[in-house]
Amino acid sequence: MAGCAALLPALFLGSVEASAVERDARETVVVYNARAPGASELARFYARQRGVPEGQVLGLDCTPEEEISRAGFDQEIAGPLRSAFLSKGWWVPQSTENPGGGLRSSRIRFLAVLKGIPLRVGAVEGYPGDEPAGPEAVRNRTEASVDSELAVLGAWTRSVSGALVNPCYQTLEETPPTGFLWVGRLDGPSDEVVRRMIRDSIEAEREGLGGFVCVDGRGIREGAYGEGDRWLEQVARQARLDGFPVVWDRKEPIFPEGLPFRRVAVYMGWYAEHAAGAAATINWAQGAVAVHIHSFSARTVRDPRSHWCGPLLAGGAAATLGNVAEPYLALTANLDVFWQRLSSGYTLAQSAWMAQPVVSWMSTVLGDPLYRPFATSPELSKPAQRPGDCSVCREAGKLWGRDPEGARAQFRREAERLRSGFLWESLGLLEKQSGNLDRAAEAWGRARDTYSAAADRLRVLGWEWECRGEMGVEWKGREAAAREGWGWVEGEKQRVWWESIAGPRP
Repeated sequence: MAGCAALLPALFLGSVEASAVERDARETVVVYNARAPGASELARFYARQRGVPEGQVLGLDCTPEEEISRAGFDQEIAGPLRSAFLSKGWWVPQSTENPGGGLRSSRIRFLAVLKGIPLRVGAVEGYPGDEPAGPEAVRNRTEASVDSELAVLGAWTRSVSGALVNPCYQTLEETPPTGFLWVGRLDGPSDEVVRRMIRDSIEAEREGLGGFVCVDGRGIREGAYGEGDRWLEQVARQARLDGFPVVWDRKEPIFPEGLPFRRVAVYMGWYAEHAAGAAATINWAQGAVAVHIHSFSARTVRDPRSHWCGPLLAGGAAATLGNVAEPYLALTANLDVFWQRLSSGYTLAQSAWMAQPVVSWMSTVLGDPLYRPFATSPELSKPAQRPGDCSVCREAGKLWGRDPEGARAQFRREAERLRSGFLWESLGLLEKQSGNLDRAAEAWGRARDTYSAAADRLRVLGWEWECRGEMGVEWKGREAAAREGWGWVEGEKQRVWWESIAGPRP
């Protein structure tokens, strides 16, 4: 159960042809709960947006609660879905007399599970036919996420207790083994949140997902929990090589409450039970992907104030990963693998399940399963559009590793031309992470002079303040900067954060 998945080399799938996008839609089934109010309309809204054929939208009759019993799952969800897949010819079994004996072929790769379908399968004792699987430490666990069970629907497994090895873990194939499904759940605190997740995902594909990558580690180097920090370290390092501006914190506390994060494309961090700190109030980029590691991050996804998944989605993120019950760290999604696949052009669902060591376990993927935030194609981009500061940042950021001087010149030139505080701030982050503290402070000063929003100016003033403190020099105009910063503070939470940096109001 130990061992960290190594970061694989960048894949760079490159352009996603329009035919591949159409294939994704053709090979998707959308499932909704006929008992849940508005579920049919929501399912058909998603199918229209993605081009999924009408005949591949299925209604089930099951409890609308977030938890379903094991018997209820088998009788109301798994059984009817298997029957539909067989009767409609989506699955071809090896033997028509014994379809559970194995599948010859499958026409379906993706399963979109709509709000109203239960989230969790409850624990049960002595379930008939149970065949325990996995290490001894997990063999006494019978609860699971509905979605993790649906991923292996075509296996007809009887392993209720424990977990199964995921055949897609760390693979590269867009087509999973026959009978495995790339499952994504379009669920959240309200139907409107789900509609916004769908719209934002599609729009982000068209325009490109751009903004900051915020990684919140804990600085743990040894022991079982060191694995989680190693994942996050790999994410931060790879994202920087990919050209993203990276905010990377390696201290135990979570990002402090009140830190005014804005324009965040990706957030990954740990470890608090409920949404808290700066991550709870982030201003998200459209289509943002946000993940907080916690054992019960998806215990519920319909409460905008409980645990992490519901609040992240309610706050504006388009996708997240979570756990419905204690999964143990080593059996959760390896976030370094998840980021590597996602940033290389795979879909959300593919990236998440390729990062998950086991199935028939606790994980769930919340968001449009077909969402490719970092793919480019003639269908998913607008070549005639004037390049914005995010695309400039990616280009110059990728150059930094092999030609820092050339990248620095490009950042400065384009930041002045576009009058972009974002580019100045991004340059400052690169300089700081490269050990160039004086240049970082200077870039953040330029960002502060360029930004118009008070929250942005306050944030870069904070970066600059801390950087100059690390330089061990008295900042000229320190008191003036503190007074200036206090003038930008908006609300009690920002006041607490700024006071922790600058001290009491002068």
